[in-house]
Amino acid sequence: MNIEVLVAGYVSIRDELAEARAAYKAVEEESKAAMADLEAQILQISNDTGVESFKTKSGTAFRTTKDYARVAPGARSQLDEWVLQTGNLQVYTSHLSKVAVKELMETGELEPSSAGIDYIQEDVIQVRRPTK
Repeated sequence: MNIEVLVAGYVSIRDELAEARAAYKAVEEESKAAMADLEAQILQISNDTGVESFKTKSGTAFRTTKDYARVAPGARSQLDEWVLQTGNLQVYTSHLSKVAVKELMETGELEPSSAGIDYIQEDVIQVRRPTK
């Protein structure tokens, strides 16, 4: 098979996937908005009646509390200072910024293996549309 056919096939499949993804996103957004509206209505009934759980033929709706934690806007340095003072490193998640790691490697400030970092680069093929 020649390269022209391979690239054309790749671009065609990628376009079909993008269209399907866009169509799904539209349906998903609409469905999630409708579900959020129903959820709000059920929560209001729960608030008004004091009932915590509603068992129906279609399923059970129940009240629960969700917890969220994020760094408050403009408060990263305050959080970092608190962590350093208390030693509570467990409040952070464990992931690395590949951009920061690469920049530190390029400036010679970091040797990944000596810092316990696996830095991996791999060659891949990417396909772009022709310029018009």
